[in-house]
Amino acid sequence: MPGKQLTIAGIVLLCAVIVASVLYLHKNQQLENTAPILAVPQGTAIMVKVNKPEELKKALATETEFKTELNRFETFKSLTTLISDLDSSTFFSTSPVSDILKRPFIISFYTDSTITREWLFSSALKSRSEITELKRAFEHLGKSAIIKAASGLTVQVSKDGGWPLDARMALYNGYVLVSPSAELIEQAISAINKKQSLAHLPDFSRLLVEKPSGSMATVVVNYSRLDDYVKDLFKTPLLSRFANSSELDLDVRKDAIYLNGFTYDKSGSFASIFKGIEAQKPELINILPSETRFMAGYSMVANSHFRDNLNTFIAETERHAKIKELNEKFTARHKSPFDEMFFSVVDGEGAFAYLSGSSANSYLPVLVFKTTGEARTLEMMEELMRNNGQSTEPVEWIRLDDDTRFPMYNTPETAIFKAYWSTLFPEVPARYFAFYRNYIIFGDQQEAISQVLYSNILNKTLSTHPYYSTFAENFSYRENFFIFCEIAHILNLSGDNINRKQLNPTNEQRNALNNFYAVGLQFSSASNLVYTSVYANYTPHRDKEPRTIWQSRLDSTIVSKPALVDNHNTGEKEILVQDKKNNLYLINSMGRILWKRTLDGPVLSDFYQIDYYKNNKIQYLFNTADKIYILDRNGNHVARFPVSLPAKATNGLNVFDYDNDKEYRIFIALEDKRVYLYDKTGNINPGWSQPRYEGTVTQTLQHFSAQGKDYIVFSDEYRNYILDRRGDERTRPSQNFTRNGNSPFFMRGRTGDKPSLVTTTQGGELAVIELPSGNTSLKPLLSATTPHHFVLINENSPSPEYIITTEKSLILYDKNLKEAMRVDFENEIFPMADIYRFSNTDVKFGVVEKTGGRIHLINRDGSHYRGFPLKAVSRFSIGFLKSSAYRFNLITGGDFNYLYNYRVE
Repeated sequence: MPGKQLTIAGIVLLCAVIVASVLYLHKNQQLENTAPILAVPQGTAIMVKVNKPEELKKALATETEFKTELNRFETFKSLTTLISDLDSSTFFSTSPVSDILKRPFIISFYTDSTITREWLFSSALKSRSEITELKRAFEHLGKSAIIKAASGLTVQVSKDGGWPLDARMALYNGYVLVSPSAELIEQAISAINKKQSLAHLPDFSRLLVEKPSGSMATVVVNYSRLDDYVKDLFKTPLLSRFANSSELDLDVRKDAIYLNGFTYDKSGSFASIFKGIEAQKPELINILPSETRFMAGYSMVANSHFRDNLNTFIAETERHAKIKELNEKFTARHKSPFDEMFFSVVDGEGAFAYLSGSSANSYLPVLVFKTTGEARTLEMMEELMRNNGQSTEPVEWIRLDDDTRFPMYNTPETAIFKAYWSTLFPEVPARYFAFYRNYIIFGDQQEAISQVLYSNILNKTLSTHPYYSTFAENFSYRENFFIFCEIAHILNLSGDNINRKQLNPTNEQRNALNNFYAVGLQFSSASNLVYTSVYANYTPHRDKEPRTIWQSRLDSTIVSKPALVDNHNTGEKEILVQDKKNNLYLINSMGRILWKRTLDGPVLSDFYQIDYYKNNKIQYLFNTADKIYILDRNGNHVARFPVSLPAKATNGLNVFDYDNDKEYRIFIALEDKRVYLYDKTGNINPGWSQPRYEGTVTQTLQHFSAQGKDYIVFSDEYRNYILDRRGDERTRPSQNFTRNGNSPFFMRGRTGDKPSLVTTTQGGELAVIELPSGNTSLKPLLSATTPHHFVLINENSPSPEYIITTEKSLILYDKNLKEAMRVDFENEIFPMADIYRFSNTDVKFGVVEKTGGRIHLINRDGSHYRGFPLKAVSRFSIGFLKSSAYRFNLITGGDFNYLYNYRVE
């Protein structure tokens, strides 16, 4: 009996163990085939699969530099608020809720039956124990949760009890579904039951394949549904036919948003135009102006393949019948179809662009194609004109300056041209056309075509734009199609295509958008797929475009003060300037580079205008460390120049014409510690004694005349030298001093009976040398030794004044050496002031900031001249470029290798 009881007890215990094990295993049973994609209904317009929730949350909430800007918009602000609420909520910080939010999930977006945009959160549980724990967690929400038992567990939750949003939540067959819309919850459950999720559609079946992704999230766009989703926001006639779908990995960077992946085309879609066509490096950015605010362009190797694909796409559009009719009439007139004739001369690239107009928020549309050659293309266009009985003469000449003009023609066959290309571009301006090199430019306004031409003359194109070049680095080197738009201009360019009631940002939101530079979309054919990249960047501190008359781009940064030189043919001014690559440029009054010559080194001297041949034609005289140059106005060397120096020059040359007979004398100091005198033919003057000196001469030699005597004056670091015309010492200062390295000599009282030379010492004293005696006096001026520059103004006045420029201040002293005016600058300036005399009494002082990127023009009373400071980085020259001008031009160096021409009122 005891044995029998023991046996029964063992059996009961074994059954209990088996039951307990079954219950335990059931409770912890791992759920299979519960990928979140299987709970996404087929009607989604956009789906975001969050692969790394913690990384994405961190990026959006803390790591992005543009969070403040995006928080100006309610949608993003709600998202960041939600993230914050989730982090602080007790409910969401406990398992298993916290575990669910850390694993991959999907948010999909829909338009429901009430035409309302809604979202659906889909996630999958790992085991039945998680289902039990999640049910228990909701029971603890109490009154904030209304629980209904239906096909699964449905919980209606409100913004109480630690739940941060009003939504429904359903637990069904191992899926967690959350949405404000009960309809979407039901659709998701139906998709699970009937296996009719988005991933079950043939075009999206690839989404069922779980593949590891290194990205924070993957964005899937369903273009057939996207049109309905956004149609009340803006008009998108091409959107439903853009492609089948795009699958793009999302990367949220600290200063940008980047998506890349593949776009899947379908027959007759826009993306199919580029499928299977070899991509190439685009060149049209070298032609389009830097003021391009929007661009849509194609680029490819196989022209014929592109034409075939484009014609296939057109055949599926509603415009096909009209285009076919126009093409039949075109073929009857010209014995060849339109596309065949046009593609016979275009060469792989075309782009539509909106350029900034002359007034605020105005835009000029242009269309540009690369051709097989201007002559061949013009011949084809002239044939069309003749066949139509149209004149082949230019309708207008676009004149940029006296030597530069371009013919502009009326475009033939504009009806078929507009109809055909409107299938690819948003607008087709085609009233006129002109050429620049092998590019044909179409526009409805002469101003638009002129802007393209002028920008190329100034080398101021999109490819040289400092922000665009950095922006473009984030895309593939080769492409088939590219859309670019500056974000600040999107709303203005959209016009009536946007529903202003729905999308009407506040001024605060517009300012936030202005801190972003641009957004771009690129297609590049890859095997049988279309590789796709989308990029938008945040550049809050980018400088506003300076309001200049023109900007001409050089090869490098300007290193010299631009010199205004005479055009002896027209009487107008031109600009001579050198850059860091030792290129010397002559630029005309319209900013066109007339010529560029590479020198052997930096120019040490000023640019002097001489009349070498005494025929009233100007040449330019200057020196580098190794050579003396004379160039004519065409950039050619004159006579035997350049003349090589016997030793390196330590200063810039100076040229004197004692008797105004154009027999020039060229003085220069060399490393062998001698001063040389050359005549204008490049020969050393035998009448000059080549005086020696002790140290190094870095400043230009100077010549003064007083009381019938000539004085040749220079200094080294040990003493000052005052010589006669032969190079012999004329007088010696009675007191020795070291001249400040940035202070020229000036003559005071030249016409009186007590002429004297004045300068400053290295220690900041005013040095006065009386002539001809050489009596010297030193008077304190600056309180401490500091780098400075000295200028004597109104030198012939009985009340001379002095300007001292330090790295922080500009100081005007009266004749008694008392401060009459002082300007202190926020940023350090170069210790150099240029003097501008607008009249005998109107004197202004120009200084340049070292690092602030601004120039200042200071009035005599210490105030800034109106409009200043201006954006610039170099010393500047002020004058009239045109003889007919009534406003001054200010020429200076700008950022990114530009030469600026400002108008000064």
